[in-house]
Amino acid sequence: MAMDLCVELTYFEMLDDGKLDAIAAQGVKTISAPFEFVESAPKQVLKERAAALAERGIKTATSHPRFGYYNSDNSFVNQYVVPRTLYLEQLKDAFERMSILGAANAPLHTNGACLAGAPAWAMELLAESINAVIPAAADAGIVLAVENTFFHMPQRWDGGTGTQGRPAQASVMEYDDIGKLCSLIDQLNSPYVKGCFDAGHAHYLGDLRKDHELMGDGIILYHLHDNSRDRDMHLPPGYGTLDWETCGALMAENKTEYTAYIEAGPWMLGTYGLMMRETAALLAGGRNGESRRCLKCGHLILCDAGGEFCGCA
Repeated sequence: MAMDLCVELTYFEMLDDGKLDAIAAQGVKTISAPFEFVESAPKQVLKERAAALAERGIKTATSHPRFGYYNSDNSFVNQYVVPRTLYLEQLKDAFERMSILGAANAPLHTNGACLAGAPAWAMELLAESINAVIPAAADAGIVLAVENTFFHMPQRWDGGTGTQGRPAQASVMEYDDIGKLCSLIDQLNSPYVKGCFDAGHAHYLGDLRKDHELMGDGIILYHLHDNSRDRDMHLPPGYGTLDWETCGALMAENKTEYTAYIEAGPWMLGTYGLMMRETAALLAGGRNGESRRCLKCGHLILCDAGGEFCGCA
């Protein structure tokens, strides 16, 4: 599968030319900028770092803004005007800062408003809030990608906490209704609002194939990470139980230009380059129907055009 896989650098890697040289040598061509760097670095530093990345053939594709839930900070559906307005203004500034680095998209969480049982006012406020930041995103050339995610249900919509009336065996996490999420994107009806498909979230609480089919060609950003379906673990692809061959086939059906961001760090002292090679091989079916580990390095043994490989090379 021919694609540029995106990895997230650390704050200090963004500032260190020597580390950028080493990262470029690993074949990294596309990055997600750490949002802490985006929001806190002086704009002149952002410009300097954009030039340093460009000199090494590396482009910034995305950065993940802060997010929260219902009445928390960093939430589109906070019922209190002052903190919600502050968050929207912070996002507008962040879009301008992301554009300095050359980012093209930013994922947005739905803050629980797309759950099947969410109150109608939450969906209305979510749409109103996203509409309020679309002009700033458009000015910055940033496409907003609404992400399939989940909500910690013991935080009740009435502002209370606890699990009163909830069956003891029920999961405390509830996942977005993907139909509602798609309806939100349709309702906003903007070229600057598309979809972000988080494969790890779909594997954890949803249905990988069904959710992807519902979101369809509206997906312009993928978040690729793994888990064993018991929590949101953000393992590198292949180190959980997600069916990456199926994920790769679904991605191949998407005719829209997209960014594929590995939302995880390398496995066991591996490099970004090795993680990208592993991910590309998994998406292309390089596990060959079995999961094998190298007893020496602890990495998967996979196959690609270069033959069989692990982390020992």
